[in-house]
Amino acid sequence: MVSPRHEAPAVHRRVRLRSGDPVVLRTLRPEDQAGLGAMFEELSTSSRFQRFLSGKPTVSAHALRRLADVDHRDHEALVAVTAEEGDVVGEARWIRDGDDHTVAEMAITVADTWQQRGLGTELAHDLARRAAEEGVEEFTAEVLTDNSGIRRLVEHLGEVDDAAQQDGISTLRVSTAGHGAAPDDGLVRQVLRSAARGDFLVVPRPLRWWLRLSGEITKTLMVPVEMLFGRR
Repeated sequence: MVSPRHEAPAVHRRVRLRSGDPVVLRTLRPEDQAGLGAMFEELSTSSRFQRFLSGKPTVSAHALRRLADVDHRDHEALVAVTAEEGDVVGEARWIRDGDDHTVAEMAITVADTWQQRGLGTELAHDLARRAAEEGVEEFTAEVLTDNSGIRRLVEHLGEVDDAAQQDGISTLRVSTAGHGAAPDDGLVRQVLRSAARGDFLVVPRPLRWWLRLSGEITKTLMVPVEMLFGRR
């Protein structure tokens, strides 16, 4: 029997962030362990505490090995690497709950110098898509209650529920629904043809997450296609 590690659909796409910087988002590889360690080492004390809920200055070699050892079924991880050098500048992962296999805990880390560029949002969407492909229906995330940044990031995936708050830690819950596989080529071509004609269209449900539409647009659903693709 082939290991699920080798059967899982791989993520690999090049994106240009809102800052204009190109990065590659892809599935974590075992050889990324050193790159992960370097990124964690360079995190500020604040960023490290927000990620690990601990201010300890280093991540142990044992912890790094565990973070780099994923099976892509019950534990998935993605990394963002710089387009030229291949340096790890972000990572996102989920680990399936041992009791409820439709739930997984998520975590996202972005290098300090790469924050506020939209990288976390890109990672979150790809992470949710992979989770949906593996039957995960809901993410949970334990975060500092005053960490508004991660809350805003999670809200990009959907409506967030504050499941619990204790000792300054909030447990956020958000559905992965609507983040399935990328739309098929036929559906994309149909929308592009409508765009070329300058039509108005109701955005098909499978495309809403893929097009990264704003909240106001998704509320109304009917938008001029030039807003989606630009003027032709």
